[in-house]
Amino acid sequence: MWAMALPPPKLVSSVDPEFTEQARRKKLEGVVVVALTVDTAGNPQDVRVARSLAQDVSNKYKKIALGLDANAVAAVKQYRFQPGQFQGKPVPVEIEVRVNFRIW
Repeated sequence: MWAMALPPPKLVSSVDPEFTEQARRKKLEGVVVVALTVDTAGNPQDVRVARSLAQDVSNKYKKIALGLDANAVAAVKQYRFQPGQFQGKPVPVEIEVRVNFRIW
């Protein structure tokens, strides 16, 4: 059996994630991968961490990294999308979003 490729949801608006003060002081940077379902109205549902920034840091920075994970989820919950479609009708689609934490 083969799966038909659906046009993916398109990002319409996004919110920048907040750096925690601890992460800024420690100059902690990295990527959090957030999984979610974009519903038929283009809203994020079931938003969760798929790959934590804490996986990529030493034990002494894990708690700080988990704070950034939480901020990534909070930001993605505010995203809005044009929903994915199948046969011209909006359908829920599971996607992943990479949230980059960079100090400039």
